[in-house]
Amino acid sequence: MPAEEIRTQNEALAAEFKESCGHGGAVRGFSGSLTVEMLRAEFVRNGIAVSHRNVFVRGIRSECDLLVVKPKTRPKYEILYEPDDVLAVLEIKNRGIISKGDTEIKKLRQRFDAVVGKHPQIRCVYIALKESPSYKNRASVLSCLMFRIADEPAVRRGSPGNQQGGTDA
Repeated sequence: MPAEEIRTQNEALAAEFKESCGHGGAVRGFSGSLTVEMLRAEFVRNGIAVSHRNVFVRGIRSECDLLVVKPKTRPKYEILYEPDDVLAVLEIKNRGIISKGDTEIKKLRQRFDAVVGKHPQIRCVYIALKESPSYKNRASVLSCLMFRIADEPAVRRGSPGNQQGGTDA
């Protein structure tokens, strides 16, 4: 599925879900979870072995959005992976990292450093479905493999037409 189609389908389903909840406002977590699941489905469709969403690697304290793993890997209870079976740790965001200051970016950098420090054979990858080029503290300051499927138009928080409503991802 082309990247723009993933983005379009993601936005449509997220809007449909938000509307079904009523009362307007952000639906925390749905868009981020949907983004992970849509990308996971694409990896699987293309023959790339990946974990379920929100899993762990033995010896790493932080939860991982998704892992690229060796084929035929068998995690414990579908949640705990052995480091030798993991090829890459993926951090996936719907709208990129949105934070006040650079706290969230520093935390992600520390998580990636912890992974590589213990297991240098594991790659760390940041994927954003979309990210506004106007965000002062966007993740482009990370020194890891990064993919951004699309940039959003630059819109300031609180300005007319801003549809952010919070941090879903």
